[in-house]
Amino acid sequence: MDGITSFVSINDERLPVLKKLFGFAVLMPIVFLNLFSLRKTVGKFQVLATFLKIAIVLVIIFAGIFNWIRNGKSSTFDEPFANDKVSTGGIALGFYAGLYSYNGWQLLTVGVEEVENPKRTLPIATFSGLFLAASIYLAMNAAYFSVLTVEEFKSTETVAILFLKKALSVELSKSRLPSIQSNMARLFLVVLSLFTFLEVSLACTIEVLIKSSTHKAVYAQFTSPDGQKSPLWLFKTPTQNHRFEIKMDNCSKSPMIVDTFEFDKATGQKGKLIHSTRSFVNGNGFVDYTILDDKTAKMSGRVGVFCSFGECGGRGKREAIRADRRRFF
Repeated sequence: MDGITSFVSINDERLPVLKKLFGFAVLMPIVFLNLFSLRKTVGKFQVLATFLKIAIVLVIIFAGIFNWIRNGKSSTFDEPFANDKVSTGGIALGFYAGLYSYNGWQLLTVGVEEVENPKRTLPIATFSGLFLAASIYLAMNAAYFSVLTVEEFKSTETVAILFLKKALSVELSKSRLPSIQSNMARLFLVVLSLFTFLEVSLACTIEVLIKSSTHKAVYAQFTSPDGQKSPLWLFKTPTQNHRFEIKMDNCSKSPMIVDTFEFDKATGQKGKLIHSTRSFVNGNGFVDYTILDDKTAKMSGRVGVFCSFGECGGRGKREAIRADRRRFF
């Protein structure tokens, strides 16, 4: 609200209520955006957001370059490590601060099923994103120290405002750029947090029914998205079926799998793997598999399921995308 109050006079008594209303007004469109495709809607919005954030940061970087050209090199760079005290705790805190600064790279795989070529795109996005972030951080800090001393840098919580005041002779009360940039960063962090929460924190309960329509004996086993396995079931006749209920904290990032194995007549034990049927679940649901004469498992019921490989119909493109993801990992 600081950016708004610098333009409009608002009664202090109404400010707390207006802050909440403004927060809801910003949050609701973001929630609405996450109801649509990552690639077609949220992705474009995030690209625009990133462009605007970087544009504001570039103002600070170019202001530092301008000041360096006008006034020459700052004395801050003469002895950059003069007062450093090396300690184990300091090194640990330095690593922690660095990880916090680059937070976000680990979320690249969250929306991987929406990426058309993850095997190529994810490494490029990871390394180019880290390189860009590191370059911006270094350039921004160099710009700060071309104008500010170490004591000035440490003495204020709003470094960008003090920097602009000294570098461009901008009055403190009129320095809206840092406030806008800070609030934009928070806003687009909400976009990322909502997307991540929806993708990662999807808990569910699935009831699985596996039945046989083959006269040949076959073993079958179900594996949940979080790695839990059902007992190894033996199907000797077409009338046999088995049920399995499972509760998971995360059911959206990995496929459900039904593996069918040969029946070794000599030992009566499980033989070699015949086929793996994979499908993705979306929330609570019931899945129904039928083992066919060729000993493959076909999904016939898909209540609460996104897409079964080979049975996606109009969602064939999503099937290919998810197949790419499986090959990548």
